[in-house]
Amino acid sequence: MIFLIGLIIVLVLILIILVLGYVLFYKVKKFLGVSSFSNLVEQAKREDESIPKSLSSMDSLYLTRIKDDFPDLNINELKRECEKNILDYFHAIENKNSFGIDSDKIKSSVDKKIQEFKDKKISFKKIKFHKTVVSKYESDGSVSTITFGSSLEYYLYENGKFMRKVQDRFRIQYIYILDSSNIDKYSKVLGIQCPNCGSPRIDFKTHQCSYCGSYVKDIVKRVWVCNDLVSY
Repeated sequence: MIFLIGLIIVLVLILIILVLGYVLFYKVKKFLGVSSFSNLVEQAKREDESIPKSLSSMDSLYLTRIKDDFPDLNINELKRECEKNILDYFHAIENKNSFGIDSDKIKSSVDKKIQEFKDKKISFKKIKFHKTVVSKYESDGSVSTITFGSSLEYYLYENGKFMRKVQDRFRIQYIYILDSSNIDKYSKVLGIQCPNCGSPRIDFKTHQCSYCGSYVKDIVKRVWVCNDLVSY
């Protein structure tokens, strides 16, 4: 008899918990304004596809300094160059070929993506840039660096099939060599080669080609060069 009463009490408690759980579940759905949690997930997915990624714009802080240091630089042209480099990045992945990319960092990033999608044909379509801003500027007397942020969207296709709309953003770094005596670590980025034999093996301490011995001191490019580009 005692066992039967205890069993009834347990069953009643279970029934109460189920009823309370159902009521709570119903109220949560009503509060959120969705018919099910699967709809909530789908709604979050749609928002993620439609809302552009945020950027940390420091234009107001750095543009004056950049203008003072480089009065002839058109910063808007450099921003468009950033966007072009992103397009080249996508095209290299689509074509599974990083041969035309000078920067070792960017080439390595592209090669990783090519390896990731090695069994798939990837296409980036309807690419639209939302905004490109200056996020950082540094100059130490030997090298000046401008870091940009770019927000964009595109449609991702795999093997000709539409997969999803993507909101993405990139960090793009440009460098300008001020002091050629410190250029050795940037020689590959700038694509510097011996004008006599074409070798990239240059000793910038002696300003000579390590292969043929030619004097190469004056071949440093006085231009802004894209050093790094990464999605984040």
